[in-house]
Amino acid sequence: MRSRCLAILAVGVLACSMRPAVGAIVRYDYVGNSFAVTSGNPPPSVSHLSGNFTVNQFLLPSAPFSGENITSAVATFSFTDGNQTLTNLNSSGSFTISLDGSRTLIGPWEIDLGDLQNGPGLQTFSFSGSQCGDNTRGANGYTATI
Repeated sequence: MRSRCLAILAVGVLACSMRPAVGAIVRYDYVGNSFAVTSGNPPPSVSHLSGNFTVNQFLLPSAPFSGENITSAVATFSFTDGNQTLTNLNSSGSFTISLDGSRTLIGPWEIDLGDLQNGPGLQTFSFSGSQCGDNTRGANGYTATI
């Protein structure tokens, strides 16, 4: 009986040591390249995507070339195209990312915010070195992409 209790205690200690620190906040920042193609009448301030998102837990590295949907782990986000800013307070978002062994954001990733069909909406993605891009659609109908 004593050895059984020690085994359960050892498993309990191991399980507790594997949890991330309570209150750990990790922030990921993004700055995209300048938009190359526009349509409609984007304001002059529309130049590129930039933003950040935070998670309240440590994320584990991904298997090579596989994205993980972390939408439920995202606590806050704020992205802008220079004219419109979409945040967790004014829009919905979807986050699929990959992390390397040092927990650095690598491809593939895809972040979709707001309404990409009708605006306002923002998107950044990287499926490979040659398949990447940023897109924005304004509420007044303008679009821009790289």
